[in-house]
Amino acid sequence: MRNLLVFYLTMLFCVIGIISCSNNEGSPLPPGPLKPKTQDEQIAIPFDYLKLIKDQRAHLQCDSYSDEEVEQLTRDFDIQMGQAKTLRGKVVSAGVFIASMKYCIPYAYPIWYHTRPEVNPEYRYFGMFMEKGLFLRPININGYSYKPWGCPYDSAPIRPHWPKLKNLGAKADNGFTCSQVVGWCLINGGINKYGNEVLYSKWAEDLRKYPGGKEVLLKEGYKTIRPGDLIGFQGHIALVIGVEGKYVIFISADGGSDATWPGHGVRWHVFDRYGTDYNTYQYKFIVQMAGVYND
Repeated sequence: MRNLLVFYLTMLFCVIGIISCSNNEGSPLPPGPLKPKTQDEQIAIPFDYLKLIKDQRAHLQCDSYSDEEVEQLTRDFDIQMGQAKTLRGKVVSAGVFIASMKYCIPYAYPIWYHTRPEVNPEYRYFGMFMEKGLFLRPININGYSYKPWGCPYDSAPIRPHWPKLKNLGAKADNGFTCSQVVGWCLINGGINKYGNEVLYSKWAEDLRKYPGGKEVLLKEGYKTIRPGDLIGFQGHIALVIGVEGKYVIFISADGGSDATWPGHGVRWHVFDRYGTDYNTYQYKFIVQMAGVYND
């Protein structure tokens, strides 16, 4: 009897073992370490934004650079753009380069002709240089000589939606508006399409709805902001060129209602993404550009 009991107990343990092994056979292995998130290409910010605090560069003028300096800047720009490996990195590199130039590209105050080049072709590139490369010397096309960034154009007439612009005077310096500097960076990064359309002549509210982009509130998306994303507020757009710890660095073509304001032009700015009160901060949204850069 005792031997029979031992036999049955042994068989019971074997059956339990087989069932247990059978149940575990198809079970997934314990999860391994998570795949690390792809890191954005690091484009160095060559100026000490924390020490400088504010972009106070003088405005670019026609004669600010010698021919030798223009040649060197062109070489440096080509090298920097060639070193960037990704679409996002190239767009950021273009922005970093103009933010680190010795002189600040002026704001192109809105002369009516610069949106109507068919009316006056001489204004084709006033505020609207949406081509690859730097615009530091005149361009001659079809009998017209287009004056580069920093050179003065006759300022009248003013676009009608800027009725409160003060002190423009008889001349306005060539440069960028907010949307055009962002567009120039995108084009130099290799992105010349706005969905199925040409990127040329898209305004701030167009870029806010960039095909493939995703708008989120800055106060909700500040933790995941990336270099190459856009930020802005109603009627204005800017490009993020660096995220270093808590600091976000971006470039913006700032105009204002007084043409004599010394702070106008393509300026770099910085804010503390963890210490900013987004209820009072002027910038309100991010356009996440992963869908545009495919990253």
